[in-house]
Amino acid sequence: MALLDTDGKSAVVGKSLGHWLDEADFVLAGMDHEGTPVSEVGPHTFPRDWPAVYEESEVLRSLVRKRGRCAAKRVSVVPNLADDEHKEILAATRPRRLQSLDTAEAVRRHSGFAVVEGWAIYDILDDVTGAAFLAERYWWNATENSTWLDFTPRPENVQQLLLAESAVSRQPRKVRTLLTTRQHELARHLLKHRFPKATAEAERAALRSGDGSLALTPSSRFGCPAGSSRPAALSTTSDLLAIVKRVELGVADPIYQLANRVENDSELCSGLVDAGMCRALVQRLKAGQKHAKAAARLFAALSCSSSMGCGPSPSAAAQSLLQVGAGDVAVRSLMALVDIAGGDCEIAVATDAAIALGHLCRCCHEMQRLTAESGALERLVSLLGSDNHGASVASAYTLWQVQVGQSDLAERVLTSGAAPALLRLLANCPANDATARLNACGALTPLATVQGAQDALGDYGAVEILCNMLVDESPYCVQGQASAALANLLRGHPGNCQRAALSGGTCGERLVTSLVNLVSTAGSGNIPANAAGALANFLAAGGPRVMQIAAEKSSFSVLAQTLSRLGSSAGLYAVLANLARHLPEDGPPALEQSALEVVVSSLSGTDECIMTNAVGLCMNLARHVPTKSRLVRVGIVKPLAYMMEHPDEVLRLRAVGTLANLMESHPETSAKVFLQSPDLARRLTYALHTEYDPEIRLALARALGLLATRQSDAVRRAGGSEAIITALEETPSWEPAYALLNLSSTSAGCRELLELEVVPLLVKSLGRGSAEEGSDSKLIRQVTGALANLTAESAEACKQVVAAGAMLGLAYNLNLRPSLGSEVVAWTACVIGHMSVLASKSVKVSVAKRTDALAPLVGLLVEGDTFGQEMAIFALLALQQARAADIMELLVKSSTQVRSSLRHFIDLRDTGKMRSRAFKLLRSVELAMVV
Repeated sequence: MALLDTDGKSAVVGKSLGHWLDEADFVLAGMDHEGTPVSEVGPHTFPRDWPAVYEESEVLRSLVRKRGRCAAKRVSVVPNLADDEHKEILAATRPRRLQSLDTAEAVRRHSGFAVVEGWAIYDILDDVTGAAFLAERYWWNATENSTWLDFTPRPENVQQLLLAESAVSRQPRKVRTLLTTRQHELARHLLKHRFPKATAEAERAALRSGDGSLALTPSSRFGCPAGSSRPAALSTTSDLLAIVKRVELGVADPIYQLANRVENDSELCSGLVDAGMCRALVQRLKAGQKHAKAAARLFAALSCSSSMGCGPSPSAAAQSLLQVGAGDVAVRSLMALVDIAGGDCEIAVATDAAIALGHLCRCCHEMQRLTAESGALERLVSLLGSDNHGASVASAYTLWQVQVGQSDLAERVLTSGAAPALLRLLANCPANDATARLNACGALTPLATVQGAQDALGDYGAVEILCNMLVDESPYCVQGQASAALANLLRGHPGNCQRAALSGGTCGERLVTSLVNLVSTAGSGNIPANAAGALANFLAAGGPRVMQIAAEKSSFSVLAQTLSRLGSSAGLYAVLANLARHLPEDGPPALEQSALEVVVSSLSGTDECIMTNAVGLCMNLARHVPTKSRLVRVGIVKPLAYMMEHPDEVLRLRAVGTLANLMESHPETSAKVFLQSPDLARRLTYALHTEYDPEIRLALARALGLLATRQSDAVRRAGGSEAIITALEETPSWEPAYALLNLSSTSAGCRELLELEVVPLLVKSLGRGSAEEGSDSKLIRQVTGALANLTAESAEACKQVVAAGAMLGLAYNLNLRPSLGSEVVAWTACVIGHMSVLASKSVKVSVAKRTDALAPLVGLLVEGDTFGQEMAIFALLALQQARAADIMELLVKSSTQVRSSLRHFIDLRDTGKMRSRAFKLLRSVELAMVV
């Protein structure tokens, strides 16, 4: 008994589209059954001892209760249909076994009955009554008065079915996909147990004829030669070996008889491949051979079946040929058949030959190399441009499989003119031709990685075609491959991102929505990963408007929910990393702890691409204050510390950046980081001494500076001061200056820095007059703050500052107050005040001679913020000791504003040193005015 497709024909693995059942559509309940694969479940039927079992079985009730795995809002027994009453609907919809969704949808279209989603619940007969149940994801119909009707063919001897309507659908939307080997095997298993009589009858009709030989249906394309005999029954390995031997000896009958049969019998295919049938067929494939067409058909079927379910490994057919050194002969024989394409018959055999070659090349570098060396690439491109649709689709598939993992071959395919032909195939094929779309997108995916291909493919219109495929109702498998091709086209290419934005709705809104939905609803595997990669590249290079659209649609929260399901996914991490930069500061934690555990566990993996994007996500999440403590709680610190020694520069940079972001503006997290890695200061210092990359060195200096805000002693003991000074000498930037600012916040730190003669270096970083007008204001802010700390309690530091010529830079900073910001100016005033108070008389005079610093100080007193006013008062009083006349002259000139500012300043304070200083300065101004 065969599983049927939408046309009522036997479904073919890798070719037939449908809503096929797979393992995820079943739930097993029972003490000894929950871990059992569905493919091992024995006979099952309507629950025994009904309805008492519903009241007595805790297993059944827990299955459908509110929090159960099949939570139901309604449970009912639905009897078999009365054929007379519904025969018109049955005739119009042609229900098929094991395909309840297709059946329910067909009934809805024909009669308007609503579709109900839920579960069909069976009693597993291998256990005692009420102990074990099998729930199958199921669809049926409901009339206007809510009467349930089930048109899907029932198992034999089942007169009624227990159905449970889902309370909330927790399952992903069921989509049409190509039939896989596992789905096909599962269907055969279920048919065997649910329809045993029909299965046995079909097997008897198919396997045995009256004389005891195997009854094989000849290929619909090739007639069996007159007088040919049937091969012996293929029930044992010896039977298969005998058939292979006959083919090797030149007997053609088995080729014709097996050509169609193997397409629906994976076990027979596997047995024939293992027995050496592929090797035997190679001699029959030569162009001009009488039976080459039939041999090509059989070879294509065998190679197709053997490539299904083999994962990322070469197919059994390819391995069997390579083991005996027949790979080259097979490739050349198949390509000879491709070359004879002319009439319809030749096109058909060329198509079969191209398909077979594609299956041989799948995940097999040796076959890919042999194919390229045979000159096949250019000939396949020629076949791709033929008027025959089937031949074009087959050629696209083979070109796809040849390029995977072979960048040099992808370049050859591109220069051979494959791109325009592939895009014509995509543009002209019907929307329901999933195979053509899948193969064409697959061939485009590696093409887009070739240097210069992004521009060429973008000019050909590839971006618009792929975007349209993603926003229409294409099957998931097609959308997934289109996402992979689009991801490569968009990577780091603003021009193609602009095309995507224009073709994907308003600024790419529909494209963003489609990609987010694809990631969140397409199950697991390559499809959501490809969609995430395309979305990540679109957001990274699509501009701020695209990012804004994604943020407005709450894309981060939607995609974050898929982390636990998809696990470690480089594309998903990348898109979340891009979106994490736009999380609201006052929002809740970005990710649940379980999701963060998945991300952090990826940091210790072996896949560098996943590690790079995972640590990139962590780096952006670490900026989000509500998420900082959660990251530390799931143990992120130690993996980051080890990652600082990784050979990859990007990983090292992001690891250090994540540590710094964790500690920034959050002293509590800084303390926890240090507790988890007490040797962090030593690791950072060692890395700063040994790191050669300038960008990473600056990131390390920043991290050391942030750590010094709470653990300055640990940083100093690790030798951090010397390493940071060296970093500032080599690269004058704000990061090492920031670290020096924090190290100078303690007396011990100041003493060490003065011993290391840091003052001249800091003064040099201030800039000198107009020649330094373009200096980094952030650097100047950190340097000025460090000088303020160093001069606070040290006359020696004041002397060094003046000796280094700092007054020119300090005065210049005061005059640049609007552009540098109030904080820099206030610290500058603080430094001047310290030098005026603590320095020797000669130094004070030297400071006071800087008349260009006096007027900006008065301006700061009048117009500055509170901190600036404090520092201005402090500096003016200190300078007054050396140049009282000049100071008073300036203050009297602006007496109205000065007195108003000082009175306001005094009114805001009841007591304190600053109030006393302001009062003293006010009295001086008023006395000077009287005089």
